Amino acid sequence: MIEVCQLEVESELLNRKVLSLGDNISAIDYSGAEDEIIKNYNPVYIQIMLNSDDLENINSYEDSGFRFAEFRLFRYLRTANLFVSSKSYYPYKIELINGEERIEDALNILNQCKRDDRFSIDPNIPEGFAKKRLELYIRKSFMSFPEEFVLGLINNNTRIGGIQKPKVHQ
Repeated sequence: MIEVCQLEVESELLNRKVLSLGDNISAIDYSGAEDEIIKNYNPVYIQIMLNSDDLENINSYEDSGFRFAEFRLFRYLRTANLFVSSKSYYPYKIELINGEERIEDALNILNQCKRDDRFSIDPNIPEGFAKKRLELYIRKSFMSFPEEFVLGLINNNTRIGGIQKPKVHQ
């Protein structure tokens, strides 16, 4: 059984279903379920994430019409001992970024970044879609605490990424 997840933000923006399949599903398994997925969901777009060294499946998916244009690197921040680890990287600290006033700071950072993700560079996706998608995800993260949240890497001495440490007035 293939795990199928509808991407709500993307589906809303494209006004049709956008699906994400479970990670590392073989092309053989997908081809056996493709007709049923298309029949049940009628998607405009389907994404799947594969390991970059899984060339056999990448080639098979490309042969069946998938296009791969994005390579993602994942890094994880372990937050269980955040109060300890954030103090060990002086002059940097990790700070919870929340509140309406900080959303604009986060959006400013977003607008300064070069976009090279799949949705930004795919000529088949409407222009402006990727920016709106990322803005909605940032807003969702700000409004979904504690299930989702934004952490900022703050330099105590300078400004980093558009978020500045407030000055204390005595």
